[in-house]
Amino acid sequence: MSEKSQRLADLLAKIPVPAQALPSGEGRSLIEVAFLCVLGRRLSESAAEKTLAAFAGVYSDWNELRVSQVQEFQHLVQTKNPELAVFVARDTREFLQEIYQKIHGFNLDVLRGNIAEAARFAAQLPFLGTSIGHYLLHLACPDELPISPPVVRTLDRLGLAKRTTSIKKAQAGVEGFVPAAMRADFAIRMGLVVEKWCDGKRPLCWECPLVLSCPFGKKTEREWKQSQKRREVQRVREEERQRKDAEKERKRAASDEKRRLIAKAKDDARRVRDAERAKTKLSAKGAAKKRPSESGTRKKAAPKKVVHNKATQDAARAKKK
Repeated sequence: MSEKSQRLADLLAKIPVPAQALPSGEGRSLIEVAFLCVLGRRLSESAAEKTLAAFAGVYSDWNELRVSQVQEFQHLVQTKNPELAVFVARDTREFLQEIYQKIHGFNLDVLRGNIAEAARFAAQLPFLGTSIGHYLLHLACPDELPISPPVVRTLDRLGLAKRTTSIKKAQAGVEGFVPAAMRADFAIRMGLVVEKWCDGKRPLCWECPLVLSCPFGKKTEREWKQSQKRREVQRVREEERQRKDAEKERKRAASDEKRRLIAKAKDDARRVRDAERAKTKLSAKGAAKKRPSESGTRKKAAPKKVVHNKATQDAARAKKK
């Protein structure tokens, strides 16, 4: 085994095996294999096979099943759990819709022997998954290296191959260190890396099990950690700013409340003074009304002495006359 073959084997060993056991392709069409992969996500292997047989017994054309409502065929799902049957029925429709949009039909066997078309098909399958897509690619072209542009991109990032848009050139540069016995495992595990971590625009290198062996991954992880540190510093600053703003708002509210209480106290004092003044005025008016009645009972005061003397003198002069 060459150095690159050994390195590739070591890398593949680091990639976790898919939890779901993939069905064999012997005696099955590619659409049936893909269908069983989807059904096997929620059902056991035997229940998935029985469900597929029930679907095929009722629907002679998969397109009829694609356009049917979930409630029309969920009873065909081989489970006693009605909620699980609904989920499986929804998965069935979404799977068939994805296949129809990719090839405008359901005969995946047209991909057999055509590595370029099969690679194009396996390159982007959001619902079915890139790992299963590359397994189908291996079944469609068992004598060729199951490789696609996304896998070439991953190998380029790992330093195992040079990036190229030509599948034939990519095969020529890689198949030398991928033995025939390793091709199925290579297709499934490298497809899983592409599916979960090695995205073309937003790779999750810091979560990838191959990051320590990947130059691109190490650089991306280092940049990600630096960005995380910057975000943490920014987060701390933002929290401190929010804390200060909250403290300012609290002090402002306390100051406003204090001013409000002072103004209220002044207003209350003014009202008390106004009430006392009004009370005093009412008392004064009441006293003024009582004075005339009291003066009518008093005796008339004697005239002044000068006036009295003058009146006496006038009376005496009248008598003389």
